[in-house]
This record gives sequence, C-alpha cells and structure tokens, in this order.
Amino acid sequence: MGGVAGGISRDVLLMQIPAPLLNPMYLVLTILAALLAMRIEYNAGQKFREGLFQFATSLSLPWYAVIGAGKALDAGLPLLTAVVIGVVGATAGRFIIDLTCGVTPKQFIRGEWFVGTAVLASVVYVACFAWLHWGVWSSTLAAFTVAFVFRYTAMLRGWEEPEPWMPPELAVETPRPAIQDQLRKEFGDS
Repeated sequence: MGGVAGGISRDVLLMQIPAPLLNPMYLVLTILAALLAMRIEYNAGQKFREGLFQFATSLSLPWYAVIGAGKALDAGLPLLTAVVIGVVGATAGRFIIDLTCGVTPKQFIRGEWFVGTAVLASVVYVACFAWLHWGVWSSTLAAFTVAFVFRYTAMLRGWEEPEPWMPPELAVETPRPAIQDQLRKEFGDS
C-alpha cells in the first residue's frame, strides 16, 4: 500500500486514473520491493528502519515530490497547487504505512524535515521549471539535489522541523540519533 499510495493520491487529486491501475508492473514491483524489505527487516530488525531505510527515504522523497509537482504543472494547475500536489504525492505513502502500522504518521511528529523536504523539492522544481523555464531534466536534477542534500544534512546533524511554542513544563525533548550512527550500527562498523 505504501509503495503506491502517494501516486494514487496524487493521481486522484489530478482527476486521473491512478497509474498502478493502468500498468500492473507498478503492483508487481511494489510487491517485490515489499518482500525484499520484509527479508531485510527480518534479518536486520530495528537497525534497518533507522539506518538504510532512512537513507533510502532521503533519496526517494525528493523524486516523488518532483513527479507530483511536474504532473500538476502538466495538468495546468496553479504553481502553489503544484507544490501541494508534490507534497501529497511524496508523503501520502508514508502516511498510509504509519497508519497501518499503528504509529503516529510522520507528518504529525517532529522529525528531520520530512514534510519540509517535500515542500523544498516541490518549490525548487516549480521555480526552475515555471519561473526560470529550465527543462524537465535540469529542473528535476536541481530539485532532487537541493532536497536530497538538505534532508541528508538534516539527518546527519539532527536538525528537526520547528514546532509551535509549548510551555517548558509540557515539552519533553529526546535527542534523535544521527543517521551516520544508525548506519554504522546497521552495518556493524564502530
């Protein structure tokens, strides 16, 4: 579900038939990826979720945002709407995964710029493509590079999205481990 939920959400908002319903290879590849992830999860446990999975998220999040923003622009939607569609397309899959796993969706907890990265990728793509009139490939590469570097740096440095002010007696802060520590733990390096 998580592998196709973002694209389906994006396509429904764009009033298009979702791509996984038109081409069964989406579903086949998603199922194969799920089986691979389950195998890795079985062998690596929690280390997989906190290391390699987070790195893979840094790579995929900007791509999904760019694809969503690009499809919205192709549909002739306003620039702000294209950014919103990019964010929905990039984050809806994770929302479904978190809900089905019984955890608070990542969009509602403080983290290393998950939604912010999707916004950044979408804004950079829209700016490059619509305002600067760059081509699709150069706009995509620029948006991916900026958003990936930002997200990965946030994970390396432990940057977290800001949250509304809360009285100190109600705020409970727990430091988040940096991704390099999680990757070292996952791959057994000291």
